[in-house]
Amino acid sequence: MDYRREIDGLRALAVVPVILFHAGFEVFGGGFIGVDVFFVISGYLITSILLKDLERGSFSILDFYERRARRILPALFWMLLVCLPMAWLWLLPGDAKEFSQSLLATSLFASNVFFWQQSGYFHAAAELKPLLHTWSLAVEEQYYVILPLFMLSCWRYGKRWIIGVLGSIAAISMILAEVGSRTHPDAAFYLVPTRGWELLMGALAAFYLSQRERHPVSPAMREGAGWLGIAMIAAAILIYNKTTRFPSIYTLLPTVGALLIILFATQQTRSGRFLGNKAFVGIGLCSYSAYLWHQPLFVFARHAEAVEPGKLAFGGLALLSMLLGWASWRFIETPFRNRERLTRRNLGIFSFVGLVIFACVGGLGSMLAKTYEEYWPTRFPKTQQTFYRNIITTSQGSQNFLAAESGKQNLTACRFNVSELDSKVGRTLLECRATHGPGFLVLGDSHAIDLFGVISSRFNNPFIIGLTSGGCRPHTPHRNCQYAAVKAFVQSHPETFKHIIYEQAGFYLMRDARGNEGARTMFTKIPHDQAVPISGYDKEKIQATLDYLVELAGVTPVTWLLPRLEPHISRRFLIQQGCHYRYGLRPNLADLFDGLEQEINSVAAAHPAPPNFRLLSQNRLMKFVLPDDLANCDAIYWSDGDHLSSAGEIRFGQRLPPDFLNPPNSTH
Repeated sequence: MDYRREIDGLRALAVVPVILFHAGFEVFGGGFIGVDVFFVISGYLITSILLKDLERGSFSILDFYERRARRILPALFWMLLVCLPMAWLWLLPGDAKEFSQSLLATSLFASNVFFWQQSGYFHAAAELKPLLHTWSLAVEEQYYVILPLFMLSCWRYGKRWIIGVLGSIAAISMILAEVGSRTHPDAAFYLVPTRGWELLMGALAAFYLSQRERHPVSPAMREGAGWLGIAMIAAAILIYNKTTRFPSIYTLLPTVGALLIILFATQQTRSGRFLGNKAFVGIGLCSYSAYLWHQPLFVFARHAEAVEPGKLAFGGLALLSMLLGWASWRFIETPFRNRERLTRRNLGIFSFVGLVIFACVGGLGSMLAKTYEEYWPTRFPKTQQTFYRNIITTSQGSQNFLAAESGKQNLTACRFNVSELDSKVGRTLLECRATHGPGFLVLGDSHAIDLFGVISSRFNNPFIIGLTSGGCRPHTPHRNCQYAAVKAFVQSHPETFKHIIYEQAGFYLMRDARGNEGARTMFTKIPHDQAVPISGYDKEKIQATLDYLVELAGVTPVTWLLPRLEPHISRRFLIQQGCHYRYGLRPNLADLFDGLEQEINSVAAAHPAPPNFRLLSQNRLMKFVLPDDLANCDAIYWSDGDHLSSAGEIRFGQRLPPDFLNPPNSTH
């Protein structure tokens, strides 16, 4: 296969936006589409090589996987090796355990499955996973287990038959991606069945170009198509953001753009020469290694600092990832591709031993996680070791009141917290109603998960249910959120609940300094002694939440327990300062949440509500005071910057008045 400079230039157009997206530069909000461009490129290049070998009658499975090993493994091993001491230095035990598990999964080329089971790619927690980016390598390697075997076994049927089968599979895969992005977005993002069509798009391009002489294209069309492809990729980078469904029909914009470049942009066109300039080609050559390095650099920087590094720091780390990528390409990738310096036999030994070692290290790290958790606090003064043990336990999934190790709260048959109201849960609710009479429903996002613990620790009522789901709020619900099902159930069975209590995170109802939706980064990216800059409150989201809750209140009494004050003090800061430090809020933090309460009350006052709907100030009930309500040497009351620990749920539950569960307008 002839070398094409413009393909290396296209790699540059893919890798730079990915890096800058993960660095947090808002203008590159769709930079994650660079991975999709890589998939199309990979599908094209690998299939081109397969076609060439099959046409010559020289195809060998061993040769194919040897090329993959030379391309992928040396740089990957080097990155993983450097990550090990960084993980030891900066990761807390819970994070270290997850890192070990991800190391094992990466060694087995199954990290896409592992991260699918952990959290979404765009969730805040994803920013703290050093090996998250290896999911795309796993997708490619799983795909390349199947493709060459399929090509070899079906070659006798002819190219047209193979193209028909691959095209059909690509169409099915794309339909699965579109449906999956709506119903199971995390699975659709990470797994091969919903990503395969992007690789197959490149594969079909290889088939087309292998016989392009039969399909002549005018110079003007080539030129226009090449520039259109560049424009489509640039548009996706600038227009898309974390809320864009991916992969889905939206993915066609960057992938078709990449396809047009592959098909039509050559060194005989201006678009091809633009992509084939020295700077783009230089970046493209080291794009794989740069991609490997950027995520660990960003993640370990976040773990190492009490406050997330700023844009200048991330810009420097982005540049460092490019420099490390060049060094890795020059001194690791290039030498290992030289068959004279490293024979197939030695490469096989190197690959096998390397994968086994990293798999064993990952497995051993996961197995010894409990031992490391017990050892970790002993590095600190004895008088504070309980404090540091609490830092560890409050960072784990089972941080809520009486939660199981999996995080589920099944306290009794009619006292439980779930994220979905399916038919089974619905039947259970009706049975609980028949047994105990009307119960109490806690509804909302991850803050409501805390509220379920607060209420359950305070009251012994036999029928208290939580229907809570992290990331789910009435003002921006997605398909998997519980709100539509809750409304339908309450309207169909109005006698089931005596009182519905709603809570959500308050920062989503704020707007940051640029007017964008509020996020934790408003707090985490500034020092603890600086004021938080916001541009105001989001009246539309407040109104949407009120509309939903008022509709429920037309059937069942509803209380909106207004958003609680969020200290946003990181665990890293707690580690650095210890339990004797006089922790305090950022200068304007209490005022921001007081202002949010006033804004919600103001919006509610403009629209009449039924008498059995009320707004209740959580901050007035709880009277949060720092440092006493943050931590001491015996307990930590917050599991992170805005969620309560189990100890916190018990502590603040005691502050609820005895009549808290009574519904609005109640005479009881």
